[in-house]
Amino acid sequence: MYEDIRTVDVGIACLPIMGSTSCDVAHYAALLVTCRKAGSNGAMIPNHPERAQIRLENLLTALGNPLRLAIVRQLAQLAEGEERSCGSLLRDQTKSTMTHHWRVLRSSGVIWQRPAGRENLLSLRREDLEARFPGLLDALLNAMEQDALTQQTTAWEA
Repeated sequence: MYEDIRTVDVGIACLPIMGSTSCDVAHYAALLVTCRKAGSNGAMIPNHPERAQIRLENLLTALGNPLRLAIVRQLAQLAEGEERSCGSLLRDQTKSTMTHHWRVLRSSGVIWQRPAGRENLLSLRREDLEARFPGLLDALLNAMEQDALTQQTTAWEA
């Protein structure tokens, strides 16, 4: 049943969800992407869309939440190649809430997330976002800086 789902270079493949009666192969194939080796620290977590698969409507939906905007704002302040641990962002939120937000940001193509020991490291997919939607990320970050209401709703600090 899963023959047409490709296995990525780190050996992750589509697996049926426990208790489900069917597997929508097209759905899983769309979510399953090549997981890139991130240096010597291991593989990326699955469900990062490839650059060409990042869709504007998914991106805008992901960025339509103040918590996720705050995360993007904090990750945008990092130097090129720098990462933050998931536990260091928005510490006053529950783990289940943050897991949900990581999934939304990851599956929409906004962040990279990779395991490192007992935590996950996050980074902004600035290069991919700029390639797909030139100027959008910078316009969003500038608007967040200039709009007092947005500043207030995304003012969570690490």
